[in-house]
Amino acid sequence: PEPSPALAPDRLTYRVEEAAKLLGVSKTKVWDLIGEGRLPARKLDGVRLIRRVDLEAFIDAMPASRGGPKDG
Repeated sequence: PEPSPALAPDRLTYRVEEAAKLLGVSKTKVWDLIGEGRLPARKLDGVRLIRRVDLEAFIDAMPASRGGPKDG
């Protein structure tokens, strides 16, 4: 298996595709999160960019998982 990517401290922004990989979800899910206002994104010349700090804040705000089979 390929190692999961990590947030790079020297990067300020990520494209939707990169954020999806970092989160381990589909691009569609990231677009949904942006559309719901749960994950802030900026637009530059038609490209959506997600700031590293916003991605970190989103991850920090996610509920902790206990890892049980009913964890959703």
